Amino acid sequence: MHIVIIGNGAAGNSVASIVKKFDYEISIISEEIFPEYSACALPYYLSAEIPRQHVFLKKHEQYSRAGIHTIFGKKVGRIEVKNQKVILEDGGLKYDKLVIATGAEAMVPKIAEINKTGVFTLKALEDVDKTLAYHKRKVVIIGFGFIGVEAGIALKKRGFEVVFIELLDRILPRAFDKESLQF
Repeated sequence: MHIVIIGNGAAGNSVASIVKKFDYEISIISEEIFPEYSACALPYYLSAEIPRQHVFLKKHEQYSRAGIHTIFGKKVGRIEVKNQKVILEDGGLKYDKLVIATGAEAMVPKIAEINKTGVFTLKALEDVDKTLAYHKRKVVIIGFGFIGVEAGIALKKRGFEVVFIELLDRILPRAFDKESLQF
């Protein structure tokens, strides 16, 4: 049986490790080129508290040693459910069972010109790399949620000037209601 997993994060790799016990053929497809890494470690890499290599949970060779075929750096174009086939930009891959473990996307507000140079999210390793490669030292963070706060603290540790913008009237609005922040 061939199990195809779309997504190389924690969920996809957990499925792979469980399914591997049954001696199935496993393929992991990821748009990213990197082996599994911890998204929770990204703020620590962004702040320079840990080096880049400490973000990774696996090395490329660990997949092949575990008998897992990887297709990294390829985007899934579509899934043909009737034919049990995942279509990539340069071909297709048949499956017996398909697991979609792609996680969530960063929420980007609908603001005019939001896709301009210098606008970043903090969801993937490549986001941190792009942020660190950018030459400006003043940062505006939209969203005072957990990820925004973590990003702000990390960038402040790197010497950036950080300003927050939040639509609601409090920090961590999904964690605290208005009453819990009254002292």
